[in-house]
Amino acid sequence: MSALTDGGMGSEAAGLAGAAQLLVAGGSLSETLSGLAELAKDASGASTVVIGLRGDSGAVLDFAAVAGGSVSEFVGLRVLVDDSVADEAIHFGVTGPSPGHAPLPEASPHTVSAPIRDGHRVLGALIASWPSGEATAAGSGLLPAFAAIIAAAVARYRLADEAAALDRRLRALVNTTATIGGSLNVAETLEAVLDAVESGISHQAAAVFLLNDERTHLFIGADRGLNAEQRDVQLSPETGPAAEALATGSARILALDAGDPTVDVLPFDVPPRSVMLLPLRGRRDSVGLLVVVGAHSAAFDGSDLHLMEAVTVQAGVAVENAWLFEESTRRTEEATALFNLSQQAGALLDPDHVFDLVASQVQHLLNVDQFAVLTLDRRTGRLVARCIRGLDGTPFATLRPAAGEGIAGWVYEWMTPTAVSDVAADARNRVSPIHDCGVVSCLCVPMAAGEQVLGVVMAMTSRRRLFTVGEMELLYTIANQAAISSDNAALYQSARDRSAAMRRYFRTIAGALGSAIEREDVPLLLAKLCLDVVEADRAVVWACGPDGLTPAADAGRRSGGVLESLPPGAGLSGWVARRGRSLVTQAISDDERSRAEPWLTSGKYASYLGVPLRAEGRVTAVLALATELPRVYAASEVQLLRQFALRARVAERIA
Repeated sequence: MSALTDGGMGSEAAGLAGAAQLLVAGGSLSETLSGLAELAKDASGASTVVIGLRGDSGAVLDFAAVAGGSVSEFVGLRVLVDDSVADEAIHFGVTGPSPGHAPLPEASPHTVSAPIRDGHRVLGALIASWPSGEATAAGSGLLPAFAAIIAAAVARYRLADEAAALDRRLRALVNTTATIGGSLNVAETLEAVLDAVESGISHQAAAVFLLNDERTHLFIGADRGLNAEQRDVQLSPETGPAAEALATGSARILALDAGDPTVDVLPFDVPPRSVMLLPLRGRRDSVGLLVVVGAHSAAFDGSDLHLMEAVTVQAGVAVENAWLFEESTRRTEEATALFNLSQQAGALLDPDHVFDLVASQVQHLLNVDQFAVLTLDRRTGRLVARCIRGLDGTPFATLRPAAGEGIAGWVYEWMTPTAVSDVAADARNRVSPIHDCGVVSCLCVPMAAGEQVLGVVMAMTSRRRLFTVGEMELLYTIANQAAISSDNAALYQSARDRSAAMRRYFRTIAGALGSAIEREDVPLLLAKLCLDVVEADRAVVWACGPDGLTPAADAGRRSGGVLESLPPGAGLSGWVARRGRSLVTQAISDDERSRAEPWLTSGKYASYLGVPLRAEGRVTAVLALATELPRVYAASEVQLLRQFALRARVAERIA
């Protein structure tokens, strides 16, 4: 009997006991396997002991631990199972020699392999080699016992790894559920999904795509591992694997080749070899897509897919709830803002102050960093910037597009709102380029008061932005409110200016009449003042008598020459004198009464205003005004002339 058997069973028992202790002692799997290999070598008397474990494919044997021999040459060595000394042990599950094989460096022909079993599965083999003539039945008989202990160690550590992975995934799922269930914020929900990906599975990069309102494209709502340029990538919901996942609502794993077209549309630096596509399902339809990529073809398995499915099922409903909440909150905020805007803007008496208020509201509600209001300059026929926010004012203000020029001119001419996500690429921008001012995306709407378009309102961003239909409708409503308020403010300013002018003329009249000693100077002074007050081209004062009307004063650009007296009741002025009522005629040539007044027809005047002047209850004079261009006189202007005459007591001085 060999030296091993002569030593009795004490060393064998000690080896098995040490193996059992090593099994329960803890430590890493590699440390445990190395210790078991040493114990097996000492107990069996072998010169070299190798523990080989099958790889994932089962066709390769990985040398995980070695005792004796040249450890550096053995550890990490990979050989095909069919070419190894352990092929029969692995394929047939039997312990025995493998003649004819010499796969191990420094191995002798006296090599015995024992299968390492985990139930019905063969995990690998325990291989022992003895020097020539020293192998014993007792020594080789220990190999199955050590193989069983090794199988238990491998199973224990694999179970521990699986338990740790399962625990990690459960924790990720629990944390995600808690975050998603307690949030009504889309950004927080998407970040929770990506946190679950990061903590639950091994991956290269991940991105959550969301469908836009029109469901025409998928844009990136949140990501891990992308740069700013890659975040602008969009996917089509109508073609490719993304469309199939959205349509079926089923998650899937794709193994991609380098030439697969799917690789080209995904926004990742390293071409992915494995992709998980998981739709985010709402109550009825998909609202988005989670894309997780791996660097090799077998990066994900069914357990990874099931975990992410559990996350995305919750996330889809959460995103939909968050959208509904945000929509409700937004509409409430918009309604409040529009009400406040109408109240505040209606109280403002300066158009520029109205535009400043609108700018603040638009930047807040639409979350844009750039804003402008352009109004039409009637004299030049071009749009002029009246309010600029977030832009270099000088270059932008120099852009004065005419109707049809640039994006602003196009919106003004066609009275149609437009949203442009890439301003530089828009053909309309070439004529009046705003991208040179730092504008990347733009939402432009007409600003109209009734049927009249006053200008345009522009909400812009310095980063690419996709504006929604709801945002366009909101800006359109604000623009119309701004148009009405600014138009009212302009009318108020005009009325205020006219009132100030009237007061100035009243003072002038009072001073002039106070110094006008000659009676005949009064009518001419009145005629000249009326020309300025109502901006007419010619003013004539007629004195009324029993024989008709005689000219008392004539002023204006075409004044001069002899004015013929008018018979009682003749012409437009005679009608005013007889009826004692004011008369406004927008088209003199269409009124037959004007033919009795040669000064109107020969001068080719377009419009006429006649105001009776009374003294002691009777009409003593008529103030007649004429304009070269058609003009509609307002009731306030007629009243203004009456006040002129009344306060200056002109009628009494003419009588």
